[in-house]
Amino acid sequence: MLKLYQFRLSTLLLAATLVAMACIIMVTRLEVARLKASRTLPIANASPIPPDVVAASVEQHLASHPLPTSVNDVRYSINDDSFKVRYQWTDPTDGKQWSSDVTLKGDGYGEYTGCITNDKFLNAIQLQISPGGPTTGNVDRMWVGASTPSSLTDGG
Repeated sequence: MLKLYQFRLSTLLLAATLVAMACIIMVTRLEVARLKASRTLPIANASPIPPDVVAASVEQHLASHPLPTSVNDVRYSINDDSFKVRYQWTDPTDGKQWSSDVTLKGDGYGEYTGCITNDKFLNAIQLQISPGGPTTGNVDRMWVGASTPSSLTDGG
């Protein structure tokens, strides 16, 4: 009778071990599937600078433009480490709403800069009259940018 009891106890331990291993394998597979799925989803917070900060920085650069200009959209590309910023303005001569975009490329150190080369947008700068007379020279580009905050909070 003793051997029969030991056999049943060992069988019970074996069955419990198999159930535990099956549970561990299932949990591991679920975790691997979750990690694979999260790797393929777009990462919402992958942008090194929040889009609203980029928009505010570009609008600050565009504040020197004679026409009121606003930023419509900011997108970040992880692959290119760049921001695509869409801006718009209204041409006072014809009343039409115009829009264009500029790509701010990262330098690897937290600075993102780009150059606006849209002729329609830059014509307003060329026609701008400054207090000392008309603007001289050919304005063929306008630099805009954004940067991440410094890691030195005190400035030193």
